[in-house]
Amino acid sequence: MFGAAELSAISYQYSAISYHLPAISNQQSVISNQQSAISYQLKRYAHAT
Repeated sequence: MFGAAELSAISYQYSAISYHLPAISNQQSVISNQQSAISYQLKRYAHAT
């Protein structure tokens, strides 16, 4: 069986992971937004030339 210290350490790790997950998904959406903005700029540049 786990002791109280081990259990609190495990629950702390879980809360840290669950805290970071939305930040990671936000980062991915920011990256995809930047990629679509870059491709939009490239299309505009291609039309301009």
